[in-house]
Amino acid sequence: MINRSFFDLDNDVPEFTLITPEENNKYAPIIEEETNEQVDQSQQPNLIVLDEENELDLSGFAPVEDTPVEPPVATKTNFRAMAEHLAEKYGVDLSDDEKFESADELDAFVEEKILEKKLNEKWQEQIKDLSPEKKLMFELKDVFDDEVTLKMVAEDLTEFNSLTDEDLENDREAVNFILAKKYLSLGRTNEEVKEMIEHDEALDKAVEKAKKFRGELITLYNNTIEKAKQKKQQEILDKQAAEKKQFEELIASIDNMTELGGLTINKRHKDAMKDILTKTVYVDENKKKYNSFGYKQLKHKKEIETAIALYDALGLFNIDDKGNFKPDLSKLSKLTENKIKKGLDSMIENSQSSVTVGGDNRVISLIDALESANKK
Repeated sequence: MINRSFFDLDNDVPEFTLITPEENNKYAPIIEEETNEQVDQSQQPNLIVLDEENELDLSGFAPVEDTPVEPPVATKTNFRAMAEHLAEKYGVDLSDDEKFESADELDAFVEEKILEKKLNEKWQEQIKDLSPEKKLMFELKDVFDDEVTLKMVAEDLTEFNSLTDEDLENDREAVNFILAKKYLSLGRTNEEVKEMIEHDEALDKAVEKAKKFRGELITLYNNTIEKAKQKKQQEILDKQAAEKKQFEELIASIDNMTELGGLTINKRHKDAMKDILTKTVYVDENKKKYNSFGYKQLKHKKEIETAIALYDALGLFNIDDKGNFKPDLSKLSKLTENKIKKGLDSMIENSQSSVTVGGDNRVISLIDALESANKK
């Protein structure tokens, strides 16, 4: 028997024996005689019979058909499901009609609602031990630009909200405070306010009027705050619109540019300038985006300002008598010319020495030196 075992890798891999047809005829009766019973297929040796030319006989094996592999089905990311999960996790509102078709929309949702909620929670934690007046001042600090107005509104409104009808019945000073604020809001002078309060007291109407005026003053102050918020919001929108218009005009001016300080500006130059202005290269922890120049100013403010001062001294930011931007590149050109001149002087000086070229001794001319430099 020709023993040609293989796959003897471990106990789980069976051993196979290659035999010739003659060996197969001899081997089969032996198995039957030894068992003298129906042969247990599981106990038979793993035999692979060779054909007449000692090649593998595969006639007993059915051909294995390749099973076609189905391409993986492309799944669409369910941004809505992600948003719902985040909304539930962080306790923020999510309306049924809000749609999320992209990662950018999901990112905006996280920024506008989840991060805002977390920041507000952190803010509330920081101001929880402050007095009601101080809390209100912090809440309104971005609404009123004038600190005097901010402080007055916060103090007065806090006082209005803290007073009750019972307080007014037992506190003459509180009554006079309410009456004075009401009459001043109507444009009365301090002297007129004093006379009106005395008149109310004489008629025994001061407490009754103070109770009525307290609610009116709360409404008046809240309306004043709301109008101030709307005004501030409009100022922000106007500023954004002006910045957008200014930026669009800047891009248009680049598109229409043909030269700058005597230098010809082609399309490649324009595209490069617009890329510097429009492409975001850095986003800080507050999600503020920076273009290339803005990022460099952020990281190297002093160095950038120094460089700008130098370029201004060289004339790159000159303005003519009519206020037109007229950059002067003559000084910069002279610096370049001096550098080139020094290079030429050095080349001329070197050309005075003998140089071996191709086995012959000869002196390189200025033209040869220039051509040699251009080839490097």
